[in-house]
Amino acid sequence: PILEPGKTEQAVYFPVTSHWFNIETDEIIAGGQTKLIQTHPAYIPTYIRAGAFMPLAKPMQTTTAYDAANFQLQYYHHDDVSQSQRDFYFDDGTTQGAHEKGAYQILTFESEIEGQWLEIDFEAETGKNFGANSKTIDLTVHNIQKQPNQIKIDGKKVEGIYNSEYKTLTLKVVWDTNKEKEIRVKLSK
Repeated sequence: PILEPGKTEQAVYFPVTSHWFNIETDEIIAGGQTKLIQTHPAYIPTYIRAGAFMPLAKPMQTTTAYDAANFQLQYYHHDDVSQSQRDFYFDDGTTQGAHEKGAYQILTFESEIEGQWLEIDFEAETGKNFGANSKTIDLTVHNIQKQPNQIKIDGKKVEGIYNSEYKTLTLKVVWDTNKEKEIRVKLSK
């Protein structure tokens, strides 16, 4: 935390267990070091671990406007992370004891590097009293150094949007959560 007014930099320790992405700039910092980080008047410098999945909701004024069927999913790819998995819990936001009543869904996102391919799998566990539905996910994969040679979703070739400045690949994925979804990206070397 910055406790002094007008301070323009802060020493930050980055744990040795990972590489760390600046979520505003995608700058990657190796773990196991302390760095002086410039403060910014518009945002708090925030870092995320390499291999992490981060879901983001679209901007809204109140939680009643939350739409669990449409969201962004950020994946912070790094060659040092050969596999990663994260689970995210969803319910209707109003049912008390939703998990115990089977009124929930757990979405699992997994990544794995297989040779030149980055594979990202989506799986869902749906409680017996939760209506599984289709989700539209804007998937952004960070740290893709070159335009991918090939992209497949469930074995079918698709096009994505590659941003050469930020080294990101964005895909629109429509997912029936009753089935697994497989995304494969052939990385250019």
